[in-house]
Amino acid sequence: MNIFEKAARIVHTHKIDLRQAIDRWVLHKFFGYVILALVFYAFFHFIFGIGELIEAPLIKSFDRLNNHLESLFASGSLSLFLVHGVLHGISGGIAIVLPYLVPFLIGLSLLEDVATCRGWLSSWTFSCTVSASTESPSFPSFWATGAAFRR
Repeated sequence: MNIFEKAARIVHTHKIDLRQAIDRWVLHKFFGYVILALVFYAFFHFIFGIGELIEAPLIKSFDRLNNHLESLFASGSLSLFLVHGVLHGISGGIAIVLPYLVPFLIGLSLLEDVATCRGWLSSWTFSCTVSASTESPSFPSFWATGAAFRR
């Protein structure tokens, strides 16, 4: 008998830690899809909730700028028409697109960091494609969007 076997005692515990419990639920064959749908539902509401809060003040500020520019140019002039077009193009990109795009990208990076680190996204994707390939051709898969192209 060597020194390690005399000095050490190995104890095996069957206690499941929190991460393993979460993994078991998130990767479950049925509840995994329910949790995935809830995560995407919360993600959708996060994006549009934050976007609505940011969009309204930005649109109001561009409307004030638009009203100010109308007082500087003659009504119906070509220069006013061009300034309106440029301002509406810029305000559309800044006040409408960015309030929804930035929270989406931030949320997606957080979701990828959390879910990819634990292997959830790859497991969900694998489960979706496996379930799509095992279904009959007369019953297309609801989960895997690319299943029709693989057949």
